[in-house]
Amino acid sequence: MVFWFIILFIGQVLGQIQPKFNLTTAVSGADAYQIIMTTDVDESDHIWISDQLNSFPVTYPSSAPALEYGMVYYARIIALKDGNIHGIPGNLVLIQTPTISKPLIMDGSLFSWGATDPPSATYEVSVSPVQDMSNIVWAAMVSGTNTGQPENVFNWGTTYYWQVQGFDGDGNPFGDPSESGFFQTESIEPPTLNSPVGEQVSSLTPTFSWSAVSQVSQYLISVGTDEELASPVWGTNIAEVSVTYPQDAMNLSRGVSYFWQ
Repeated sequence: MVFWFIILFIGQVLGQIQPKFNLTTAVSGADAYQIIMTTDVDESDHIWISDQLNSFPVTYPSSAPALEYGMVYYARIIALKDGNIHGIPGNLVLIQTPTISKPLIMDGSLFSWGATDPPSATYEVSVSPVQDMSNIVWAAMVSGTNTGQPENVFNWGTTYYWQVQGFDGDGNPFGDPSESGFFQTESIEPPTLNSPVGEQVSSLTPTFSWSAVSQVSQYLISVGTDEELASPVWGTNIAEVSVTYPQDAMNLSRGVSYFWQ
């Protein structure tokens, strides 16, 4: 009796998994061979039956159903003679396809990550103010493994979480998303009030001044008789860092304490 078996190699071409089958020992009297692949050990669900083969090695064809990553398949080779099964079929061989590694977020480098293995065709970067990524405030699809920060999207002084998901050439998710990373946007210090602060003024149209804040383009000033400024008597938006109480606004009264911010 002549024993024979196959050796399996797992290859990838353009993201498609393509095992390579090699016959190491021929069967006496056989004039052809056939490979049968299934998804179950009972061999009840055939996904590919090759044509009659006369030479090896044989690569799983790209025209056959695509094999999935991280799955188990089974293959058996049979010898043929005059189109009929010849001898004892070969042993059932298990094929474990490779898994797809997650994108790896780089420490200390915002919106940069390591590629999936095998590489994804594109990546989607998503940003959320919550760690479970249930509220996406910004997302971008990129072909590389880094992207720039968007302008005028994030709030100052806020913690955000970000995640990367790979996609294949057909736009389908490719493996699992990365673990979540996080970053904090810069905080803006409030303006410092310069004048008047805790002092008595003689004018009913005082001039208010404060320190500049580099990240802002306008300031909102409010004046009122209560410390919480729940009901201001006057307010306005201004680009400068000082303003004089206007004469056409509600008149201020002498002997009354006013608050401003």
